[in-house]
Amino acid sequence: MSLVSLAIRWTLWRALYGKTYAGERVYDSAVAPIEDMVSEEPHPFLTISTEDESGEVSGHDYAEANRTLDINVEIALATELRMSGRPNVPHTDEGLEMAINLIGRQVMYVLQADPSPWADLFRWFACSGKKLHTRRGADVEKGIRFAARQVTITVEPIHEPEFGAAPSGVWARLIAEMREDDILSVYADTLHDAIIGEAVPDWRRLIARLGLTNDGASAVGIGPLIPDEAPLTAGELSSDGDQLAFAVEPSAEADGLLAIVAVL
Repeated sequence: MSLVSLAIRWTLWRALYGKTYAGERVYDSAVAPIEDMVSEEPHPFLTISTEDESGEVSGHDYAEANRTLDINVEIALATELRMSGRPNVPHTDEGLEMAINLIGRQVMYVLQADPSPWADLFRWFACSGKKLHTRRGADVEKGIRFAARQVTITVEPIHEPEFGAAPSGVWARLIAEMREDDILSVYADTLHDAIIGEAVPDWRRLIARLGLTNDGASAVGIGPLIPDEAPLTAGELSSDGDQLAFAVEPSAEADGLLAIVAVL
């Protein structure tokens, strides 16, 4: 349900594209079972998907929840592995396992050390890796011997972009990179517009970031200025535990300072 999971899939997909013995056979979110795919594509291939996502939400601030996200990279092949300038790895049980290991090493390099812009963007979005789990698969499907491996990486990704604001930071970098890409350029404007959504004024974005209701925002003084009304000027600022108090200059109808208390 998040744009972060989409960004992670796209950046990892493009980072792996052409960087392993799978070549350009790298697929985003393939839903067919591996055993069905190998019957159609015996040569090495990779599939990228984002799976379970969970997090801790404060108030109603879902966009900035501290979350974890599972990323799946599946590697499979059902034929000998052909390598330029090297002996081919045969289509035997031990050969298939060796091929999976070699491709797995190439995948790990892209995840961790590849300096390309797409791999760097992936590491920005995936942010912090927490767990790595590998599941082995091997079988004979429709008379074809194949081997497969599923690598699941659990990460703590970056937060979702703000609602109603133009893309900035790493999101702006991603869109700029997409505009120059032969494959993803057609989706650059779509992602840009999805991030902005409907126009949201600064005070409304603050309410969303704090996870406040309209009444709660009104109680702490967050809202639009009344037409032709000058903003109040803060005269004092004090804090007590989780409470932050602003003392502002009074209006012409009020006597003394007006205190506004926010619970942060």
